[in-house]
Amino acid sequence: MAKEINKIQEKVEILSKKSKEFSKIIYELKEEIAVLRKNKTDLIELRYSLEKFHNIIRNINSKTDQAEKRILELKDEFFKSTQSDKNI
Repeated sequence: MAKEINKIQEKVEILSKKSKEFSKIIYELKEEIAVLRKNKTDLIELRYSLEKFHNIIRNINSKTDQAEKRILELKDEFFKSTQSDKNI
């Protein structure tokens, strides 16, 4: 009977150690999940910022194109006006 009790105690100790190990693993996994969630949030914020930056660049490019078009129009008008002045 004493041998059986000793075996049971040994099994309880082994299970207790395994339980502590599993608890530690679970804690580490929870920490890892928290870090991954934070990283996900950071990536979403970065994506939002990049989309805003992309829109700003697109807007700047559009305004640059408009300015270049207007400059060409003004050059044409200037050229026409200088040509008409020569004809007078």
